[in-house]
Amino acid sequence: MAKPKRAEKKKDAPEKQSGEQQDLFELLGSKGKEIAAAAVIYKKHHQVRLSATKREVEQKTIILDLVKQAKIKGLPNGHTKFTGGVIEIDIEPRGELVKVKEVKEDW
Repeated sequence: MAKPKRAEKKKDAPEKQSGEQQDLFELLGSKGKEIAAAAVIYKKHHQVRLSATKREVEQKTIILDLVKQAKIKGLPNGHTKFTGGVIEIDIEPRGELVKVKEVKEDW
């Protein structure tokens, strides 16, 4: 049985290199500019979030160290949970997850 012939490539269309990116502005014009502007704003928020995450991890470590130094006994389920003023702290043993929430006081 004869093999089917492959379709020949068109000679007119330029071949794209693998991984070659297309220019956003050439493709979309003003919509491309809107997308680029939104991406710049996103990147700024992303950088703020990453630096906030680093500070959050540092504070979590401080809380865990202070709780260990105070030798606070946990609950039977492994949690360490307590309230101090307007803050409630719950430390879960799995990955030393720290939850802190503000407690609304009734006036």
